[in-house]
Amino acid sequence: MGTATNQAERQTQFEATPEIVDALLEAARYDDLEDITSLASSGVSLDSKDSLGRTALHMAAANGHLDIVEYLINQGVDLNASNEEKNTPLHWACLNGHIEVVKKLILAGASLGILNSHERTPMDEAVTRGKLDVIDAINSAVAQQELAGVTVSYFKFGSYVNDKDVKGGWKHLRFCQALTDDATGGMNEYDSLLDLLRFIKTSLHNLLLGNVQKSRNLVERDMENL
Repeated sequence: MGTATNQAERQTQFEATPEIVDALLEAARYDDLEDITSLASSGVSLDSKDSLGRTALHMAAANGHLDIVEYLINQGVDLNASNEEKNTPLHWACLNGHIEVVKKLILAGASLGILNSHERTPMDEAVTRGKLDVIDAINSAVAQQELAGVTVSYFKFGSYVNDKDVKGGWKHLRFCQALTDDATGGMNEYDSLLDLLRFIKTSLHNLLLGNVQKSRNLVERDMENL
């Protein structure tokens, strides 16, 4: 609450010029924490956006600068800020394979269900680029959140994994249904959330290998038991 209030106060005190915003984003891009803290101390809002809608958190997440990401999170910045293409910092961290940043953002409360202008969630971006290590990181962070009593949704209601780039792709892989049922206590066959996550990972892996029919059969069979 306090950090969010401080951020609001700084924003009302100082209207950053485009040049100052660019300096802030450059500092985040090149891992220059000293410059960022100096700009923040002078009254620059850490949620400032450039002409493309990018924030300091976008730049730090895209480049894997965990210390900058942690600092910005602690300062109460908007974790789900979207740029012109509706990408959040988590989208960019997933795209570029920055595992520790992905986990840090999710554990801090970043949404996994936001769609960008290509109608892809952060998980979709990891799947379509074959980044299994990022998928593992997402599953690990979600499991930690769930064990702490925080319900996390992988997908926005009505969205699907966008597998149009997968050869012979199947367009309606409804993982959202499985996760929603599990979150509301509808899990029957699975002994734990981790079992469900392993099932999801296996299905995603089959898709990435082009084993679309195998993945479809696996999902359809298990969906009947949810």
